[in-house]
Amino acid sequence: LKANNVKFTTLDSKQIEQQYHFKALPKNFTGLFQADGASIDLRATLETLLKSNQQSGHVTLKENSPVTGIKQSGKVFEVSTPQGAYASEKLVLTPGPYVDEVTRFLNFGTEVIYWNMTSMYFKKIDSKIKYPTWFVFQNPAGPSGNEFYGFPEVSWDHPGYIRVAPDFVMKPLTDPTQRTSIPNQDEVNYTCAWVKDHMSGLDPKPYFESTCFVALSQNQDKELIIDFAPESVPNHSNIVIYATGWAGKFVPFLGRILSDLALDGKTKYDISHF
Repeated sequence: LKANNVKFTTLDSKQIEQQYHFKALPKNFTGLFQADGASIDLRATLETLLKSNQQSGHVTLKENSPVTGIKQSGKVFEVSTPQGAYASEKLVLTPGPYVDEVTRFLNFGTEVIYWNMTSMYFKKIDSKIKYPTWFVFQNPAGPSGNEFYGFPEVSWDHPGYIRVAPDFVMKPLTDPTQRTSIPNQDEVNYTCAWVKDHMSGLDPKPYFESTCFVALSQNQDKELIIDFAPESVPNHSNIVIYATGWAGKFVPFLGRILSDLALDGKTKYDISHF
């Protein structure tokens, strides 16, 4: 925050409890409050972007079209799908956590692990309670990663409920096929215990349990990977990749960066940390 000149307020544990409805926090807790945070209606954002693409004369959208092969002939790539084959001199690959399902056709992979993350909501039993967006950083406690986060109540997603989730998984995955829609019950239980012990005005029973699948880079310095294909790949400078990390909130901005790289081979934005 200081490095980016972002204003914030420092709070001790008692101030956190008094101002933001938490309870029984360790006495040594320190809080940093940054007033300009916000929540994004991601579904509405995606629907807006989809509509914009549908109305554009420069975009063709194809459903149910997984990539089944990529071949190169000179400077031209031929991408095969069940809906047909497509040819281009440029490739932008953005398959999310399924990145290696596509890059394998170009004979390279990424160093990733997979998290099947658990999420849930808790019912407000005190209508006056208003939580901010928050994240608690703690050391692991036994098998629990012991870090949790939450969001304010929002009108577009289960009004009357607060989303709280663990920022850890008990069992990382090694392959996308291991993904499941069933939350890990230990992760649910640890989250419920945190809510019961440290949050006021909420029923500690979980509702609307779900999972979110994400690929994470094993390079600790690069949470997001935005780059060209490795130099060992023929025509690598015409293959642009985005993979790993949490980037839904950055989608339009990432699109600009990826198009810059594909069309111009560079971007004015600093992506050295990606």
